[in-house]
Amino acid sequence: APLTGLDTWIVWEPVPATGWSLIAAFTKDDAPIDTSVLRRWRIVFGAGLVVFLSTLTALLLNAASGARSRLWLLSAVVSALLVAGIGFTWRAALTFGDADDLSGLIVTDSAGLKSLERTISDRSRQRLTEPPIFVPTGVLIESLRFEGATDVDVRGYVWQRYGLESHADVERGISFAGVAAERIGEPQIERTSDTEILRWPFEVSQRVRFENSKYPLMRERFALRIVPRSPASNVMLVPDLGAYPLLSPTTRPGLDENVYLPGWEITRTFFELRERAAETSFGLENSATRETFPSLYFNIEVRKEFVDTFVSNLVPLIIVVVVVFLVLMIIEREEEQILLMRAGPGFNLSICGTLLFVAVFAHIGARQKIAAQEIIYLEFFYIVIYFTLLWVAIDAILYVRCPNSKFLQYEKNLLPKVLFWPVTLGAIWLVTLVTFY
Repeated sequence: APLTGLDTWIVWEPVPATGWSLIAAFTKDDAPIDTSVLRRWRIVFGAGLVVFLSTLTALLLNAASGARSRLWLLSAVVSALLVAGIGFTWRAALTFGDADDLSGLIVTDSAGLKSLERTISDRSRQRLTEPPIFVPTGVLIESLRFEGATDVDVRGYVWQRYGLESHADVERGISFAGVAAERIGEPQIERTSDTEILRWPFEVSQRVRFENSKYPLMRERFALRIVPRSPASNVMLVPDLGAYPLLSPTTRPGLDENVYLPGWEITRTFFELRERAAETSFGLENSATRETFPSLYFNIEVRKEFVDTFVSNLVPLIIVVVVVFLVLMIIEREEEQILLMRAGPGFNLSICGTLLFVAVFAHIGARQKIAAQEIIYLEFFYIVIYFTLLWVAIDAILYVRCPNSKFLQYEKNLLPKVLFWPVTLGAIWLVTLVTFY
């Protein structure tokens, strides 16, 4: 769409009686599709394609003949297919996240909001309880910042619009529920002939718990819960939709265009009305004429920037794996070759030990940076590297100590060499499939 720059689907139907056409347009990313199903189908398709092409390559090359050139070509093709399979799975995970687990109703249009208000009012009349007083409330976020691994600092403005007659007896003011700390400034008041608008600057610190198991391919959401100042009132806060030119979540309403969150991409913002059971009466007498209304939430969805994490964490690991492979390639048992290359089992073991320390310290640093309580996806890369180091070290010893082993001695340790990349990448590929399926 020219206005938003987002992919948009347009559906239209001519109305012959009037000569007009009925047109409906909505953003593609906001379509109500179960994205987890699409992600799984793509992952299954990619995995099947990798297995099929790898098997077909092995048959076409007649790898069972054991020719050195054919085995190396098969190893290269399978490794390339596994890399493509990992990248395909990453793309599917980034494009199609888990299905929304929202327990409330996303409010993105005025007609839907009016319908909800009528439903709640009718329910109150049927139950003979006090009808709610709807107060339009808006939010503008001007600053977002992560404090450590568990706190997010949010700054901006929140406003409410009151009718001078319809809200004459309503207590003005808002509060934020479920935050670690909040600071709400003095309101700025603007009045017209029949409306009063109060706008407060605010700063809140909210504790969030991210699901780090898929780090660095993470999609997370946190929300500000806005409540009336008086918990015993029959006031229900609803989003002030008329204050936003665009309401599609992917256009990020309520978020200043200059907001920047280092290391993250802000993908969506939206209002949600969520039913909540009353957890306490706050020491007030229960009234049969009063009920609990849905709470107003302002949701912010973020996605971890993959490139930054890739450069800072995966590039060093790739270098370590390449060096391990080079060590495997120089494993020799002939004395002349050992003297020529200054190589041998002891040399290989020392290189593997050095690389092990590099991987361990990088692993510890990543673990401390993320502060996760579970094993995350990124850690499996380190675990695979530990096993490759162990594999190369054991192979260097057995190649010398087991001169009669057909597997190790075939074409001077050819089979462990050609299997290195397919086995290493295959392990990462399987972990990737299990994590994101």
